[in-house]
Amino acid sequence: MIILLMGAPGSGKGVQGQKLIDCFGLVRISTGDMLREQISQKTEIGLRAKYDMDRGLLVPDELIVELLRLRIAMPDCKQGFILDGFPRSILQAQALTEQGVVPDHIVYLDVSEAVIVQRICGRLTHVASGRVYHEIFNPPKVAGRDDLTGEMLERRKDDNEVSVRQRLKVFEQQTRPVIDYYRAQKTALIHFINGENDKEVVGNQIYRALV
Repeated sequence: MIILLMGAPGSGKGVQGQKLIDCFGLVRISTGDMLREQISQKTEIGLRAKYDMDRGLLVPDELIVELLRLRIAMPDCKQGFILDGFPRSILQAQALTEQGVVPDHIVYLDVSEAVIVQRICGRLTHVASGRVYHEIFNPPKVAGRDDLTGEMLERRKDDNEVSVRQRLKVFEQQTRPVIDYYRAQKTALIHFINGENDKEVVGNQIYRALV
């Protein structure tokens, strides 16, 4: 089973993606996490991506698609996977189709702009695992540390209001139309979920939609 988990930045994709792993045993692939790893390692791809990410812009399609192509070729993806936040443009969606990656389900988390700004500006991330916390809504057991490893959490440099509003503008222009692309393909079931509900309620609604 291939699931696309979509929604604007801060809509809860990280939290719900982890729940889907627990429920279905699928691999979760976050292109954002892969890019941040490349940035931390200061690879050529990472340096090119950092320039755009720091400005709230989309990373060029060819970089993302190449990273994804290498990842989904790994053995742990043979039984299916969850794409978290990808594709982010119609061109990326078309690239997936050309590679024979056809989603069975698309889960779209719908959240208002005001709520997203509040969420992102308080977000903390465990970089190694992709686990996401929030200072108010989902705080770690120990302030500033990951619940499982005890390692320090980080606040992404682009998690500020100016960058967030720019990312939301880009999302509306380039990513939301991806839903229409897949609707026209008629190959996937599309599920719209109110992402402003309690995370447990959201998780249960997603589970019921997929089984």
